[in-house]
Amino acid sequence: MTTRMGYLSGMLLTVALSSGLLTERALVGGWPTREHLALPTSRDAYGAGSAATDTRCTDAANAIAAEWGVRNEWRALAPYPFPREASPTATMGVWVERLHLDDGRVELRRVSASRTDVASIDAASCVASRRSHVRSFPASLVENSLTDSRLDSLVRINQRGMIYVWSPRMPLSVSGLEQARRAARELGVSFTAVVAETNNAELASVTVDSSFTWRMESLELLYRNATIHYPTALFYNAGRIVDGAFPGYKNVATYVMFAERQFGAGSQTFASAATVGNVATQKAPKFWVDKKARVTEVSSVNTLRRIGFFFKPITGTNFVSYTARSKAYFFNIKTNEEVPVPGHVDPVPTPDGRFLTLPGLIFHRVPMLLAGDATPMFADPLLPDEYQTASILSETASNVRYRIVTGWNAGARFRDYDVAMDAKGTPVGIKALAQPFAPCTDLLLTLPINAKSGTEFGAFDAKAKTNLILDVIDATHCAVKLDLGFASGKISFSYDGQSIAFATSRINTDAEGPVMRPSELEFKDALVLVRKTGRIVSLSQNAPINGVTFPEFQKDGTVMLLDQVGPGRAVEQLRVVSYK
Repeated sequence: MTTRMGYLSGMLLTVALSSGLLTERALVGGWPTREHLALPTSRDAYGAGSAATDTRCTDAANAIAAEWGVRNEWRALAPYPFPREASPTATMGVWVERLHLDDGRVELRRVSASRTDVASIDAASCVASRRSHVRSFPASLVENSLTDSRLDSLVRINQRGMIYVWSPRMPLSVSGLEQARRAARELGVSFTAVVAETNNAELASVTVDSSFTWRMESLELLYRNATIHYPTALFYNAGRIVDGAFPGYKNVATYVMFAERQFGAGSQTFASAATVGNVATQKAPKFWVDKKARVTEVSSVNTLRRIGFFFKPITGTNFVSYTARSKAYFFNIKTNEEVPVPGHVDPVPTPDGRFLTLPGLIFHRVPMLLAGDATPMFADPLLPDEYQTASILSETASNVRYRIVTGWNAGARFRDYDVAMDAKGTPVGIKALAQPFAPCTDLLLTLPINAKSGTEFGAFDAKAKTNLILDVIDATHCAVKLDLGFASGKISFSYDGQSIAFATSRINTDAEGPVMRPSELEFKDALVLVRKTGRIVSLSQNAPINGVTFPEFQKDGTVMLLDQVGPGRAVEQLRVVSYK
């Protein structure tokens, strides 16, 4: 059971309810349509960092949106560089973004792979000035790709189907290919696998069915959160993508459950009133972008190879854990040396750097691994799931209590462990406490990740389609502490728990001229959110990151990022930045 104590339904619902633009009655049956959701009317609607939106121009904005075929299925995007919403149109791969600029103007952008049409509405006259950015790309480079036109044909030819987006650099997404295909076969629906963020050499390093190697070149899927994590599954029914993405590795039964839920959704594409909670009575900081923030690069190091996206600094050492081509390593960022370690997926250290955990659940002492001893100290077959992370619940000179969370079907499963220490502070024994437990079962959680200490954790809620921070109250209850209101990649908590870091996807709507392929239009913004004030700092400082990254807090408050090879970057780097 879950209670909601934070920012519960995303910025738009909070705005609409608190301002009287939307009633609880309007929510029955789904997300508000245009007659229920007007443009925000005050500076506070989108946070202290944005200017007021002049409602005199609302009719002009709505008329342009209607002209462009907007379906009025608006959803909040990450509020960077400006507060934004987006809605699909009647045409596959064509979306409209609505931006609320610092000077109070509203700007609408109709975006497709080949062009962006911009309508910038003057706040005084409500007259829109228009311009376009036209793009082209060689047809030969998207021959073996799922483009928006091919996606449109796919969903029209097949009554129902599943789309699975994967990457060779995420081992669980490779393992999940057969799980997803088996689920589709069990359901009797079409199955399409597409690979994202890769190259031919990398693709050749994994053994998969040739039918799984279509490249992901669809803006429709980008807007529908297919790239926040790999793998991500989406479903379509009766000629339309059913709104909702399901990131993370799952077994056959869970994919079947997701599919049945989506196929039964009908035309209801957004969260229902039952999932909204007491939105109008909640208090939460309003997000605002600190455009005066100072971000400083502390250090950077080139990696020895293209590494898995999910890396973790090991506290108290110079090492970073990661995988590369289904092998796990410790990488010394001072000496540029790699140390092979056990496992092939998600080698995750505890926040204090004492242990490396592997799915299973397996504990290795970090000093022993560095000494070449790969003997596990402890294994728990009752918590065999993936995506494990640890939190420190308590610590004394003689004992440390950890809480481990793992991804479990459509939820999060936890277990606590006591580690006995000798007089020198060396772990001498591990004991599992009570039984594994799975609170928050009324939510549809995936990709859980613990805070560094305490009882909070982050996860993506596939029902609400946003990332949440939750607090585990007891073995059956948890409380929502914060709802971002939009989808992001995995969350990293600062060591004091006061800030979180995450990455979000954004499309370069200003791009024009020749580009290689549509996927080049996508990039990531690495962001930090200060929870108490709602302050957002862009760690990428308008130099967006190519490809998936999971920004990770270090104990000194700095953040480590992965910059992949891409346009303008010939090598892959791990960078450490500070911000003020």
